Amino acid sequence: MASGLGEAFVSDALSALAGRWVVLVGDSSIRMVYHFLIQFLSGEWESWPGSVGSHYQAGSCFDVPKEAHEGGCSWDSPSCPCLEDAFVDRTRLTMVWTKYGHSADLLPLQRLANSSVGTPSLVLLSVSSWWGLKDAWKCLGWNGSYAQQYERALRGVVDMTTSAFIYRRRVRVNGTDVPSTYGRAAWDVPQLFVFMAAPNCGNTMPPNTQKRIQECANIARSVLAERPDVWHWFDRETLTRSTCLPEEVPDCSQGYPHPTGHVLNRYLHVLFQGVAPRLHELQARAAEQRNTTH
Repeated sequence: MASGLGEAFVSDALSALAGRWVVLVGDSSIRMVYHFLIQFLSGEWESWPGSVGSHYQAGSCFDVPKEAHEGGCSWDSPSCPCLEDAFVDRTRLTMVWTKYGHSADLLPLQRLANSSVGTPSLVLLSVSSWWGLKDAWKCLGWNGSYAQQYERALRGVVDMTTSAFIYRRRVRVNGTDVPSTYGRAAWDVPQLFVFMAAPNCGNTMPPNTQKRIQECANIARSVLAERPDVWHWFDRETLTRSTCLPEEVPDCSQGYPHPTGHVLNRYLHVLFQGVAPRLHELQARAAEQRNTTH
């Protein structure tokens, strides 16, 4: 069950996801998580199936021809705004695509936040896989060193993701500003923001790419350390580097950097074990605050 991880994986995953709104922001490594969670909650997949030869086959607005996108999109485009919103049983899953953390990619998220009453319980962010791909980031046209520009991009996407849900005190419904007192109980639900370092299956990646991924992780740690009251760190980089055992190489080689099967399920299990009790704690605290106020 669940790629050999057993019922503990299912229990922890459902405990973390049931009845919650989860927002995922990032590149293809987290988009695979999004599609996996949809299928998992639908009872279709217990692990990423080996029969799916590419994560594109799971479907996404990014997969349609570039002519269908506003302004056009391709793999060398610095940005490609793309948002998907899915409801599976009692769970809402939202995916926002961004290769480099370009500000244009986050605009659909801000629009969605402004049209939703309430806030997500959990936000998962991962932006660094494409920065690890040699010098592909130069399509942004920014000046400065690789490290300086990654830090710049990360600060931007962290700030935009946070402000979309935390600093907002009004919502527009059908073109009308709703007073900040409306739905206050929903606004007051605390959120958990988690940054997921990029996967790093070292035995299947070029040494230069592996080094870049580690550098991105170090930069991300320093940026998020400035926001310890909001953002939490999930060290997917170290975890996947140490869990891609020789017998698990097929799970690690689903293209770069897309670990599947055992490896994907294992790091998600570790994530769920950590966030589930924290989410319950935040929910209980919010309920206590509302009761005290009332």
